[in-house]
Amino acid sequence: TCIKIYSTVHLKTGAMPKGADFEAAALQLSIYRLAWADLAGVAPALVTAGFLYVRDSHVERPEKLLDRDELAVLLSGGPEGVQPSG
Repeated sequence: TCIKIYSTVHLKTGAMPKGADFEAAALQLSIYRLAWADLAGVAPALVTAGFLYVRDSHVERPEKLLDRDELAVLLSGGPEGVQPSG
């Protein structure tokens, strides 16, 4: 059995943010991943996401992305400090 894994890559022309700034940027990837999975009709678990920093020719992928429930809590003004899950 062959399992397809998909990847959503967002091109960035600026420098890669560090630490908490990168984690904040990863929110964008969480949303893109879920949107693409919905459009493609695949499970979000089959979609990875990363930023391609063009000037460095480097792809950086967050260790964890928020799932649908975590995003709903965060975007509804829920508890601060929601941590991404794998």
